[in-house]
Amino acid sequence: MRILPSRAIFLFLTLGFLPQAWAETAIKIGSPAPPLTLRGIVQAPQAVQGTWEELKGKAVVLEFWATWCGGCVDSIAHLNELAEHFDSRPLQFISITDETDVDLVKRFLTRHPIRGWVAFDAAESTFRRYGIEGRPRTLLVSPNA
Repeated sequence: MRILPSRAIFLFLTLGFLPQAWAETAIKIGSPAPPLTLRGIVQAPQAVQGTWEELKGKAVVLEFWATWCGGCVDSIAHLNELAEHFDSRPLQFISITDETDVDLVKRFLTRHPIRGWVAFDAAESTFRRYGIEGRPRTLLVSPNA
């Protein structure tokens, strides 16, 4: 998996997929996507671990979020619309939180459903690898290049 080149990012921005600037992240466009280190995923097939190997051939929208983040909650409806619109395409939405209370997040999801997988970051390692300092932050990772 590779971070999309600038033309694809521009197209994605034009379509309204990225509410925040890509340039703010520590990842360089075109570089390989860092590994995902997840300690659990809900709303995914049972055996899924959230590795790039499992996602091979799919573009992936990573949404870094938290239940306490107002901007994150506001983004849910738009991301759900996009997930529904692209449901028949090889595109996976993964919303990653660094919160440790799985039950709190599950209760949140009953009031604010999120389409796609909802993943829990292991010791904030995925947030660090992707240079995430604020929320919400949305990134697009291309399928294998």
